[in-house]
Amino acid sequence: DFVTRNIEVLDSRHVAAIYLVDEPIWNGASRADLDRAAAIVDLTHPFLPLVVIEAPDALVDAYFPEQVDWVGFDRYGTRDPNTDAAYLENVRTLQAQSTTAQRHVVVMDTQWLPIYEQVDLAPEDMAEVAANYARYAVSHDEVVAIIGYSWPGGIDGERRHVPGHRQATGQQQPTSPAPRKQIVVSHRDGSPENPLSNGSAARTRG
Repeated sequence: DFVTRNIEVLDSRHVAAIYLVDEPIWNGASRADLDRAAAIVDLTHPFLPLVVIEAPDALVDAYFPEQVDWVGFDRYGTRDPNTDAAYLENVRTLQAQSTTAQRHVVVMDTQWLPIYEQVDLAPEDMAEVAANYARYAVSHDEVVAIIGYSWPGGIDGERRHVPGHRQATGQQQPTSPAPRKQIVVSHRDGSPENPLSNGSAARTRG
């Protein structure tokens, strides 16, 4: 249905990349699942990069099929990724689990949530957070894009992937109903773009 509704814009002129799957290992996907999904999408849209974002606590077991072009992780509640030791350790793990050909997507905190008070982040701090993420992105050549999520239903019960509120991989409890991530994409020059209708693909970079 998504392809049918968006067929006229599913090309490299309109779409920067296809967001293949969110946190696959964290959510129990197998390598076979990922291989099959990546192969199907790559076959039908071979000229569009594929994106996979993994949970930080699952990075040590992360798997990115060879068809996946852009990879990343979503660690929340980080004031400055340039200096945060846990964030930088996640980056090193991402590098170890991916290939040098796979570019990095930075997932930036774009929405303040009440749980961030527990990591000393106030609403007025979010402009600083955004500037810090932008500085990180432009200073690392492997970074191809910044994305951010908005959380209309809260961040999975406001507990996952925030420092001090993480659970071991495979032990998370499902929330009902599951909050929906809505994706916002930024060009490397900082200009925002809107997602396509269901959030599965990002608009093209300039």
